[in-house]
Amino acid sequence: MEISVRVVGVGSLLRSDDGVGVRVAEELLCRGPRQAVEVVESGTAGLDLLYAFDETEYLIIVDAAEMGEKPGTVRWFLPEEVAQSSALMLTSLHQAGVAEVLALAGKLGKRLSIFLCCIQPDSMDLSMDLTPAVAASVFTAADLIEEKIESLLSSPPTRTVSENSTV
Repeated sequence: MEISVRVVGVGSLLRSDDGVGVRVAEELLCRGPRQAVEVVESGTAGLDLLYAFDETEYLIIVDAAEMGEKPGTVRWFLPEEVAQSSALMLTSLHQAGVAEVLALAGKLGKRLSIFLCCIQPDSMDLSMDLTPAVAASVFTAADLIEEKIESLLSSPPTRTVSENSTV
């Protein structure tokens, strides 16, 4: 099967809301497979996340991000917004965070459209449970991702990572 859209949920399931990206990926997997779409639970993959940039047109990364918003808020970002924002901080307990992997992918010449679905965490304490506000956002994020997939599969690429991208 040719993969057009890859969705990667990242985060640590041991650090409460940091695991929300993985929980969203689990929710999408429960909804069933879709033609040309691959959903991956990446956890704290760090640099291993670079595999996600291969053999796909679109990449959606789902992760917790400190955005200064109400816990559970879900927002879309493009890679250049991550690089330009001093307020947005992708929470990373991974060996290399999402921002570093995006930058490296650009330097390696990975060319695809990338979107980040970020969820505002409430707690990063040691716990395998999401806080209530963030747990409620899992379904919202999954719905938004499904809408994005529909849009992407019916339109041409709009954003690429290139050597000149700064993330």
